[in-house]
Amino acid sequence: TRREIMPIATADLAHHRVVAAAVCQEGCYPDKTRAHVNQDTFVLNVAFEGDANQCLLGVFDGHSVHGEDAAQIAAATFPRTLKELRADDAFENHLGDHKRASPLDGDDAAPSAFATAFERTNDVIVRELGEDAKLSGTTAVVAHLIGDMLHVANVGDSRAIFGIATPTNENDVSPRWEVLPVTHDQTCFRHDERVRMKKEATEDVMFATLGMILGEVPFSEDFGEETIEAADDPPRVFKNKKHYPGCAFTRSLGDTIGKSLGVSAKPETLSYRLDDASRCLVIASDGVFEF
Repeated sequence: TRREIMPIATADLAHHRVVAAAVCQEGCYPDKTRAHVNQDTFVLNVAFEGDANQCLLGVFDGHSVHGEDAAQIAAATFPRTLKELRADDAFENHLGDHKRASPLDGDDAAPSAFATAFERTNDVIVRELGEDAKLSGTTAVVAHLIGDMLHVANVGDSRAIFGIATPTNENDVSPRWEVLPVTHDQTCFRHDERVRMKKEATEDVMFATLGMILGEVPFSEDFGEETIEAADDPPRVFKNKKHYPGCAFTRSLGDTIGKSLGVSAKPETLSYRLDDASRCLVIASDGVFEF
């Protein structure tokens, strides 16, 4: 019953004309017995920072009881925080026109404004929700277009894909399309994420499916690859020998119990140079990509 639409907005970047729009609608739950709250929200900001050469686009997918609040706080906080950090010389900035290929973020470099904006937004959610952030939070995927550069960062399993269309003839009647995954879902299927979490956790963490928790199958971290079949009972994050928090993602904003188990608010980032074949960017929650 709740459907939000952001009408088409346009922006003339230095190298590209951007046409952007957004729609947000609750998913279909055929067997639901009570009202369902749409916990997703978005940001669509052309002329970000008052600059006609920038666009900021983002999707925030809340989860658990207070997920809607977490997503709304994130959508309101992130743009403001990113703008403040980009104005601070203590932080490294990603730029446009291919002046810098990717946001820097390492031990020998100034912290990235883009990555830090995720962590600062997480801090605001935790502060504002207090105890309600223990088991609630939101995923986040944000795209920042500047000049001829696309910078994307994400925490969780919301996703971005990029459409590239290469002409097959002079009239460009039937271009050859290629879909480029811009983000990589951060879930317990990923061995590298499980290794990272074990190193960063301040409490003993356990990875298991619900079938393992219920004693239907033996415990093992041999989860295989993430597929539609496996996603019916995905591996989740639990406190060792406990039945909570049970989150299926390894990075998020909020989720303070998960943070003690290695769930991180630090995003993974990617930068991509836009060219004439760059045609379409789709950012959406897992509700769109999974179903």
